[in-house]
Amino acid sequence: MNDYDQIGGQYSKSHLKPDKRYSMVPSTLNILQPLSGRTVLDVGCGDGFFTRIFAQEANLVYGIDISHEQIRRARQGMLPNMMVEVGDMLNADLPRVNRIFSPFVLNYVQEKEKLKGLFERYYDSLNPNGILASIVDMPQSLVHDMRKFGSIKRIAKFEEGEPMEVEIYNGNEHLTTLHSVYHTKETIETLLAKTGFREIQWHTPIISSKGIKELGENFWKGYVENCDVAYFSARR
Repeated sequence: MNDYDQIGGQYSKSHLKPDKRYSMVPSTLNILQPLSGRTVLDVGCGDGFFTRIFAQEANLVYGIDISHEQIRRARQGMLPNMMVEVGDMLNADLPRVNRIFSPFVLNYVQEKEKLKGLFERYYDSLNPNGILASIVDMPQSLVHDMRKFGSIKRIAKFEEGEPMEVEIYNGNEHLTTLHSVYHTKETIETLLAKTGFREIQWHTPIISSKGIKELGENFWKGYVENCDVAYFSARR
């Protein structure tokens, strides 16, 4: 759906955009805690942005991504407790872990049956009481303009499987445009439950104190209430 071998360089610039640095990172870490002594699988790890962050706390972190170019980038500056490899999340052998992080990749799975199959693979990969956490694109309006935070999302109607266009920005610089599909909360919850997951929760995003200090409270006004992504966790 998106050729990260071609757009990986531009997409890597998205690590600087405000919502990723000051909300996605702290929100994800908050959901996955504790990480100390745990093993983590970062599915769709890209160039290793989150993988490196997890490796600062976790015992061992695996990263998998379908893009050869992104994995090449991920292998630059790897920490000793990181392992990354090229693989298709729908087919590759997944390691046994305590935590799985699956950011945005659910929006690349178009059919519900394939999404259920992915959840089954995640379930089998997790140790008992292990946690799956994910970030999913979930705009609240047909043209959800949060450019100053990092994106503009466009969708024709809020129906399961509807195509979405995601423009990625850092400030006024347009970095790249991604294509994905929309999944409803009901679809995600139903498929997780059918797979055997329990304690399915949706989490309110947080903003780090550093983000508030550097950009100011006025900058973040309305961000949490109008956030265009959703966070969920589920336990095996």
